[in-house]
Amino acid sequence: MEVQKERLMERIELKEKHWKHKDSDWDTREKYDEYMQVYQQLLTRCSDVPWNVAPADKNWQKLYAVAAVVLKALKELDLQWPGLATERVWKESGTTQEVMTKPETKTKQKAKSKPGTKSKPGTKPKPEAKPKPGAKTKKDRPGTKK
Repeated sequence: MEVQKERLMERIELKEKHWKHKDSDWDTREKYDEYMQVYQQLLTRCSDVPWNVAPADKNWQKLYAVAAVVLKALKELDLQWPGLATERVWKESGTTQEVMTKPETKTKQKAKSKPGTKSKPGTKPKPEAKPKPGAKTKKDRPGTKK
């Protein structure tokens, strides 16, 4: 409780800690004993849950302690990577791998595009870009053939 009082006083005395100051912290400090009774009741009544105490004096210690508990819990879950979900069959031949696709049951109709265009089916070809008035073209650039 004395550590809390020191921290609250630092917030008043040191300019760089003024941003942390709240008047309500002093009201909370006066109710410290009540809070501790409630915490004790909570921990006693919820004894079915495994509790882990993390030191909070230094932030790095707290983060390390919490990370260690989480890592242990994850390892105990024995999680496995899911299997590969694919429509393709992989066949190994010699030193290379070949991909063989399963025959499709339904045939899809491809959209027709105009000859000489490279647009995707179902999309409109982009119009050719025209240079802006006064803009340099390739033939105006130095080092290009005219």
